[in-house]
Amino acid sequence: MTGSYFIRISVLVTTLALTLLFFVSGAVGSDGDESASEPSLAATLRARRALIAKQKEKERRAQIQERIRGNPAPDVSAEAFIVRLLDDEMPIVSRRVVKTLSPASITKLLTAVVARDNIGEGVWIPMTSDAKRVEEKRSNAQAGDSFMRDDLLTLMLVGSANDAALALAEETGRLLGGNDFNERIRLFTRLMDDKARAIGLRQSSFDNPTGLDDNPPPGCFETSQASGASSSCPMAIGHPETTAEDLGRLAAYILHQYPFIFDITQKIESAITADNGRSVRVETTNKLLTEFDRIRGGKTGFTDSAGETLLLVYTLPNGETAIIVLLRSADRFDDATQLLRWLDEVFRER
Repeated sequence: MTGSYFIRISVLVTTLALTLLFFVSGAVGSDGDESASEPSLAATLRARRALIAKQKEKERRAQIQERIRGNPAPDVSAEAFIVRLLDDEMPIVSRRVVKTLSPASITKLLTAVVARDNIGEGVWIPMTSDAKRVEEKRSNAQAGDSFMRDDLLTLMLVGSANDAALALAEETGRLLGGNDFNERIRLFTRLMDDKARAIGLRQSSFDNPTGLDDNPPPGCFETSQASGASSSCPMAIGHPETTAEDLGRLAAYILHQYPFIFDITQKIESAITADNGRSVRVETTNKLLTEFDRIRGGKTGFTDSAGETLLLVYTLPNGETAIIVLLRSADRFDDATQLLRWLDEVFRER
């Protein structure tokens, strides 16, 4: 007999036991104070439902593990990774899930959440010269152009534009009372860390909204020295650190609370319009969107210290949703392709 058979028997026995306890509690309450018995009955029902759900979750995990035993996961290059289901934090397969690494531009998913929380949908947001001084990757938007919030989200999430991330962060910081560019960015990153803690990202810190390494743009130090103005050197601050486990948790949170963010990341290309009528085109950095039609969204990333990174949300053949996070990969798209094909086989209806 299989392990899942015994789990099913356990679920049945537990259900019968809790049902008996429910009726016994009701009988005891009927002879005494009726108002005192009601909380006891409600608590019994809640405990019954919770225990049954837990047993069903164990059974589901056992079924998955049975399938994996006959079809082992591919050996991908990522230094740390996790593959999990949307509503189950237990990994299907993983490696070094709590190792702290740089997420690179996956950071922009949290940037999108914080910007969405603090900037109204109909607000025009300027692309400032400070935002344009960030290192690549930059959009074709010009300093002085202004865009709606969701258009800047599109530039940032589809094209991974660092200037768009900074424009959103700068506007948020301005609304919070920041006096100059650097102060506004610091206020924004403080909100990012506050949000990360609220979500439960216990091993993460976000020191900038782009995910870039902590080196300033070329020539920035010389410009700062010549001008004597500390605010003339934007982004000379730290870089984000997180874990595959925390990023999986972030993706699940966004899917439940801000699904439109992943809807944006499904776009292969798009065009947005500035307040002056200038059109700016953007193309996706995620080439897998054209190869796997069940990808619900995701985010790419790359820096020298982070290596290649990737987060994907994927609909499995049985309709469930999987979350894949790859950190410090030698070839993120090859790693992801192997994992997606493996998941298709493991979760294929039989």
